[in-house]
Amino acid sequence: MEGRLYSGRIYDHTKLKAEYPKVLRICVMRWPPRFINLKEHGILHYTGLAPPVKLLRYYQKQKKTADSWKMFVEKMVEHLETDEMARKDIFSIRYMLSVGTHIILLCHERADEDCHRRMLPSMILTEEELAAGMYAGELYFDETIQLRLDW
Repeated sequence: MEGRLYSGRIYDHTKLKAEYPKVLRICVMRWPPRFINLKEHGILHYTGLAPPVKLLRYYQKQKKTADSWKMFVEKMVEHLETDEMARKDIFSIRYMLSVGTHIILLCHERADEDCHRRMLPSMILTEEELAAGMYAGELYFDETIQLRLDW
């Protein structure tokens, strides 16, 4: 059995744990919120999947346009393909998925904003795995759009 990959907001971590206790929560932020103790809440921290500091700071200073997002995505893909820690984190997630672990990647952006957590599945999973539904999308806590797990 293979696990499924999801994404969501770090601020929903308590609701996610209560609603989906079988899902492993992984923070993919460079700096998680100070008021959330990841270890205390059982959240893993994979900094290899977070944007590099230089890229993150550069993007935060830019006007949010399609061109600035495209540049960010290109640099982030380059990072994920070449950084040793990123490659280890991707390998770790692929292994856990292969043994049936369901995983949610957590970051702070709202669902309607550009965020690297929504590009990570295409870097972690193969096209065949994506087509087969191994990435099941965002888990929301807005009752009008919430995705429900089927297991």
